[in-house]
Amino acid sequence: MPPRIHWLTARATDEAGVTITSDAIQVSLYAEPSVAPYVDVIEPPDGSSFVSGKPVRLRARVQLSDHNFASVEFYAGTNLLGAVAQPPYELTLTNLADGLHIICAQTKDLKGRIGSGVRGTIRVGQAVLTEPKRTAQGFEMSVTGNLIAKVNTVQASQNLREWSPLRTNTPTVNQWLFVDPTASNELFRFYRVLVEP
Repeated sequence: MPPRIHWLTARATDEAGVTITSDAIQVSLYAEPSVAPYVDVIEPPDGSSFVSGKPVRLRARVQLSDHNFASVEFYAGTNLLGAVAQPPYELTLTNLADGLHIICAQTKDLKGRIGSGVRGTIRVGQAVLTEPKRTAQGFEMSVTGNLIAKVNTVQASQNLREWSPLRTNTPTVNQWLFVDPTASNELFRFYRVLVEP
């Protein structure tokens, strides 16, 4: 939007009634840009996994427009999880249902402009596999979760459509170690764990 131009002068009058006027100066006024605040979820990282019932901490970063805002709201899909009015913009949840959740944050400034940002996904479930690491024995990972006295089956796939069981365990603790000695023979290898009551 082009600036609006104004010419300003100052006028002074002394005690004797003599008036003097300054030279005119030009002032350009620009309309305020319409920039909404920007907010994105920076914790947990996209793709994180959590065990059912364990705390999940959400944290957002806000880049403001020129106007204040009321609060940061956290959503799972379209469901409002909670709002935080003061920094740090963090919300801890312990009641997320099992499954995949699309997490985002949103804020609104005092002019009513809504800002949001990058979305991320998290998975909540009975069991979590740690990222596999290569050892001399093969790929090694931990299975963690609500596992005691439940049947745990680690499965592998090369295409995410067909899954083969690798090991079944009924642990007496909530964490156990799994090693896949055949993983080095595969070009691609994906893992998941199923927990049955």
